[in-house]
Amino acid sequence: MNQRRLIASLAIALLAGCTLLLHTGCTAPTSGAAINSSEPDGILLRRAMERAERAGRTRDPIRAEALYREATNIYPGFAAAWNNLGLTLMEQDRWSEADEAFALASDLAASDPRPLYNRGIVRLKRGYAEQSIPYFEDALAINPNFLPALRGGIRAEILTRSTSERTLRWLERAIMLETDEQWLSYLRLQRLQIEAEVRAKRPSWVQ
Repeated sequence: MNQRRLIASLAIALLAGCTLLLHTGCTAPTSGAAINSSEPDGILLRRAMERAERAGRTRDPIRAEALYREATNIYPGFAAAWNNLGLTLMEQDRWSEADEAFALASDLAASDPRPLYNRGIVRLKRGYAEQSIPYFEDALAINPNFLPALRGGIRAEILTRSTSERTLRWLERAIMLETDEQWLSYLRLQRLQIEAEVRAKRPSWVQ
């Protein structure tokens, strides 16, 4: 297997597990809806989310889906529940439904980059790399240091052969933030190759 194919295979394998990171810490309220956990609906919501998290940890996406839907029925404005519902739907390969859930989460939590990132991942994993890029861009506009979106945006631009100075900026930022050794190796290799490609495109007077 040549180096380019090896790098591509590694990137796909790494992205396949990337969405699992979003389970960590994503159940806190991210919308502006006030929830009083002492009120009956607040108690039901808290219990539904706790049960859904347990279901997620036991790798039971169908059970988790039912419980997240229960949470969204109690509080339709609870963005984290919609985002987590989208993750469970994505685990079941129900891509269109997942994208709808992420879209609702994004509308409810405009300052959270995760639902936008997830919408990008839906498209990237379904083979629509070009359409995924605007979602990674939007996620990074909210938080320029959101590492999953940097990873996704870099991979999408490599797949679409649209690498540029911006890709290099994303690579530099991702390398500074990255702690996973596999990803770090991948990013460093890509930086070397893309630096050469970008340099070749520059006018001779700026090289």
